[in-house]
Amino acid sequence: MQAPLRTLGLVAMVVAIGCGAEQRNDPAPLDRFTFPTGIAVHGQDLLVVSSNFDLQYASADGGSLLRVALGAAPAIQPGGLRIGSFGGELTVVDPARCPALGGTEALVTSRLQGRLYRIGLDGNALTCGAACEIRFDDDKRLGDPYGIGVTCPAGGTPRAWVGFLRTPLREAFIATIDLTTGARQVLSVGAGQVRSFAYDADTERLFFTSVDTQLAAPLSWIELASGCDPTLPENAGGCVVRAADLWGFLRGAELSGLDLSNPVPGQRRRVYVATKVYDADLAATLGTRPGFDVTGELMVLELAENATGNLEVKLVKTLYVGLGAAEVKVLPRRPNLPCNDASGVSVPNGCPQRDLVAITASEDGLFWIYDDETGTMRDVFGRDPQTGQPGLGRSPFGLAVQDLRATPGTGDGNARVYVGSFLDDFVTAVDVPLSGSAPADFVRAGTGPSAPPQRIGQVTP
Repeated sequence: MQAPLRTLGLVAMVVAIGCGAEQRNDPAPLDRFTFPTGIAVHGQDLLVVSSNFDLQYASADGGSLLRVALGAAPAIQPGGLRIGSFGGELTVVDPARCPALGGTEALVTSRLQGRLYRIGLDGNALTCGAACEIRFDDDKRLGDPYGIGVTCPAGGTPRAWVGFLRTPLREAFIATIDLTTGARQVLSVGAGQVRSFAYDADTERLFFTSVDTQLAAPLSWIELASGCDPTLPENAGGCVVRAADLWGFLRGAELSGLDLSNPVPGQRRRVYVATKVYDADLAATLGTRPGFDVTGELMVLELAENATGNLEVKLVKTLYVGLGAAEVKVLPRRPNLPCNDASGVSVPNGCPQRDLVAITASEDGLFWIYDDETGTMRDVFGRDPQTGQPGLGRSPFGLAVQDLRATPGTGDGNARVYVGSFLDDFVTAVDVPLSGSAPADFVRAGTGPSAPPQRIGQVTP
């Protein structure tokens, strides 16, 4: 089984076929998922991107964005929206996050159609108006738009950032879109194809990972502070692009999804990176990346500014996660724990705990919860030891997180992690206690620990 992003040859082949006469298939169904990729929580809804990866449906509108009403019996709602096939990442932006926006939008890419869709989410309807589709297929440098980042600096321009998984000569390109005017600029940011983003609003740094980087593993970032204009060259008032090569920490590393730790006063920010690992010696012999991996790791990195203000990246640890290391999501900030200071006096309000982090490994069918407070994997979900059935489907991939506490962001309680199975066309929910030692567990379709996991969107033959 191959993970969704390991089949770039198929993507290129399909694009080539698409230049000829395509046999018209039916448009996407709007009552089921088909190879789900990006997922996100919006209020009491779960949004799911269907990619139509086998092209059973039409390439131009065989993908979809569907809305699931969350509750005791989650169900796909009417009014889904068709998009291009091979959908990528999904993120939601709203006026609370980006005050300059007039409404709430879901941003999602289509790799096959070369589009970014700005889908309206106000009310219960999904809408795609005149300015909804932003095209990249008019620029031959930009193939397979996948990852999406969003930056909304206070008083500045809100922007979406899109990375591309297929570019000429392995050059890294990012398209930046002004979310108020729709204006687009394309930036060259080094080597490799840009995969995923994470934004640190406190320091105004936009981090991104890249794939196919040829015996290097750059974690890169754009310095957006100091009033720079990312649409200009660096020597003309543009923004600085920097990188730290993680190859020295882990030979054979290829970086996938990433996320940042919750900001906590007095703690250095950390970056959690899902990392595929291939045979570095074989790659050196071949002169290119082998087509298979030997393992997958979670890299835990700590960020620190040196005396000159430049960012240094330090390795905290690596942990095994299995083949197909894919996506990473940091769970909501945990409640403080009682503690004493160095003199033995109780600290008012307690001391902060480090984060819980969710990770998927698609090829091995594994889902992990990493506890950064203890530095260990707290939970793992794989195959049922009695039945041999995969608990989260054969290819857990996309992740979304919901804070279930009565007052989100504070107190004890659970976070709910939604895990999409790429090959099985359903989403499974897992409840994770944010404090204490109780293990994470499935949200079940029935009462009692023996009830099967609830499968959102599963179609019964």
